[in-house]
Amino acid sequence: MTARLSLPLTVMLMVGACSSKPDGEEAFDGSRWAFTCDEIAFDLQYSRDVERALLEAGGRRYILTQQRTASGARYGDGKGTFVWSKGRQAQFELAGKPYSGCIGRED
Repeated sequence: MTARLSLPLTVMLMVGACSSKPDGEEAFDGSRWAFTCDEIAFDLQYSRDVERALLEAGGRRYILTQQRTASGARYGDGKGTFVWSKGRQAQFELAGKPYSGCIGRED
């Protein structure tokens, strides 16, 4: 009986390991926004539960978590990268460098 259970488990693990997305990115299937700032453009895709966001900027990807804010929505990684948005406007900081004048559109 052990041999019968191990084969399906092995197949499931192999299929899971073949995912084309990096760890944790499968959950990001909520709304997607494209932002253009004065100096840079970035994409932000929210998780279905809106507790996390996937930021794509400067050729890199960052998984951000929702943070407390008085107004709008703020997501950050605790390492100097965050996005704060309200409506179509956003402020963005990548590795401690701020970007402003960001305007977004929902894709």
